[in-house]
Amino acid sequence: MAIDAVDQLSRVRAALDALAAVDLDGCDRRAELEVVMERWRTVRSYTDAVEVRIARRSKALAAEGRSECAEGVLTDHGRRSIREARAAAARERAGDEMPCFEAALSVGEVSAGHVDAVAAATHGLDEGARAEFVGLAETLLRQAGALSVDVFAKECQELARVVAHDEGECRLERQRKQCQLRQWVDRVTGMYHIHAEFDPESGAKAWAAINAVTSTLRHAAHHRAPPAEPEVVPWDRVAAQALVELLTGARSVDQAGA
Repeated sequence: MAIDAVDQLSRVRAALDALAAVDLDGCDRRAELEVVMERWRTVRSYTDAVEVRIARRSKALAAEGRSECAEGVLTDHGRRSIREARAAAARERAGDEMPCFEAALSVGEVSAGHVDAVAAATHGLDEGARAEFVGLAETLLRQAGALSVDVFAKECQELARVVAHDEGECRLERQRKQCQLRQWVDRVTGMYHIHAEFDPESGAKAWAAINAVTSTLRHAAHHRAPPAEPEVVPWDRVAAQALVELLTGARSVDQAGA
């Protein structure tokens, strides 16, 4: 979106002049208040966009060791609450990723609340899901111009859930392709090693099965040991026996205390 800075400032000045001249107490019709709100929105959107730029410059100076962080600048010098300062910093990050939203904010086509909705929805997304979300910036901007902040925020959250799910499925598929099983014998100890790598879903299922059999073996060993001198068998030793039983079908219960 191309923005003429001179035209933009002219619009803001005109809106400020109109606000200064209006008699709010004398407005007796909704239409009159709507005109006032439109002019107020022009001014506020411009100042919100300026705040985003302040946050960006503060961040750059902080990286050079020449300033405190953006949140600190906004709270100390902008008289903003910590929550408001963090929101402005989040808007700056959203503006970096989706410049069209920052441009639309500066001319009043969207509000700071719309940008906040985008920032909140993308927070916590991994790199792949975030990239997919950002790729839909222009479509989201058109929606933002036609929707209230609350409705738009719900749309953004739903989109974030969709792209996160899609990226999660793609990542799981990549992980499944990386599953492997290796074995070797230690030449010094003579111990047989088995090393497995699973995707999270398969790994969780395998570990749950091992845990279940391990619990059974430990329970059986506890009941066989003399009450006065119960033998404490290390968990990893019992777990190894449980894995053998799972893989071979052999009954290891009788060996659990060996």
